[in-house]
Amino acid sequence: MDDAKLTYPGDLLHEAGHIAVCQNDLRSNLNDEVALPDVNMDAIEAQAIAWSYATCMYLGLDPTVVFHAGGYKGRSEGLLLNFRLGVYVGVNGLQEAGMAATEPTAGKSGTPVYPHMLKWLRD
Repeated sequence: MDDAKLTYPGDLLHEAGHIAVCQNDLRSNLNDEVALPDVNMDAIEAQAIAWSYATCMYLGLDPTVVFHAGGYKGRSEGLLLNFRLGVYVGVNGLQEAGMAATEPTAGKSGTPVYPHMLKWLRD
């Protein structure tokens, strides 16, 4: 982390999300560009968004700490609206990774539903 470059502290939480949702065997290849060859980084980004939101809920943080006006290419308000409506960008990827469960899956297995996390770090 570079204190001089950190404008929004919530960005650290989102960047931690990139690390958390990346496959374990690829995690050591991440760099400050958060890019991996042959990996759909849009999917990783969506999952990091979902992970970040779940983290805010778990810690009791206002989601605007992470989803602030200066981030997400001006789409923070839209993301926050989606969260309020229960439309969770990236949650399907978390479910596929066994990190969270959506309503239909959670109901069948008795697992707590997202934004509850089953695991915080992808295998």
